[in-house]
Amino acid sequence: MIKPYRNLNNTVAIAGVGLATSQIASSIIIAQETPPSDVPFFQTTAFWWSIATGIVASLILWCILRLYRLITRHQR
Repeated sequence: MIKPYRNLNNTVAIAGVGLATSQIASSIIIAQETPPSDVPFFQTTAFWWSIATGIVASLILWCILRLYRLITRHQR
């Protein structure tokens, strides 16, 4: 049986990794390409690339945690 606090910890970890990765990607892209001042931030490529990298990082961590849980469950 999975304990409720473990699910919360995993959710917070996945969200944290996604947000951190998104912020790092956004900082790197903006440092390389300064966006025009007349374009809203959500229409820039930096915004969409940072969202995409955050989602990918979150999915990778979710898969790793899921595999780890399955492996440890079968070892008992």
